[in-house]
Amino acid sequence: MNKVIALGADNGYMDKVETTIKSVCVHNDNIKFYVFNDDLPSEWFRVMNKRLEKINSQIVNAKISDNHLRKYHLPRPHLSYAAYFRFFIPEVVEEERVLYLDSDIVVDGNLTDLFETDLGDCPLAAVRDDLQQTNFNSGVMLINNKYWREHDISTQLFELADQYHEDVFGDQGILNRFFAGNWKELEAKYNFMVGTDSVDPQLQWKNWNERATADEKDVLIIHYTD
Repeated sequence: MNKVIALGADNGYMDKVETTIKSVCVHNDNIKFYVFNDDLPSEWFRVMNKRLEKINSQIVNAKISDNHLRKYHLPRPHLSYAAYFRFFIPEVVEEERVLYLDSDIVVDGNLTDLFETDLGDCPLAAVRDDLQQTNFNSGVMLINNKYWREHDISTQLFELADQYHEDVFGDQGILNRFFAGNWKELEAKYNFMVGTDSVDPQLQWKNWNERATADEKDVLIIHYTD
């Protein structure tokens, strides 16, 4: 099965997104990457494709020229407007299923089981957020892209962002407002969040303590959230 992964980055995140891609490729092959961006150089994509062809993989330059994204409020100064690029996925990605990854992620295992997750009619699968237990964390999302296209999700997400971007926690707040009660929960190993101790030390301790007796390889996706 060809695995499809989407990422979003601006020029300041190029080394981060490259690190995430490299970590994926250590454990996986036959990958098609879509990198959503508005300023990454074409030469970088040519070099990356030369490297990726050795593992039967490729990278697509998903160029987004719609700069209205820069107007959206971001909850923390280190975050980039590129986070909103994921809203364009159903307009650009042709495949029916796609895994979205943030660029502060390291993959430490084979993702085949994740890609084979039964989504049914659910629009996405994600891991529950450490800080807001009723919400999912949008850094890792297995997206039912067929559903998103059929229901014109892009248009609806941007309409919601125009209305609420100053009142919610960035793109994650928009996604949770839109998909409230309509998402499938994944095991924590698919989005193990590191950095919540910067907000609440007890959360980080609880997270690591629950993993203490498990094989460390049980954690497949490590997400550096701070």
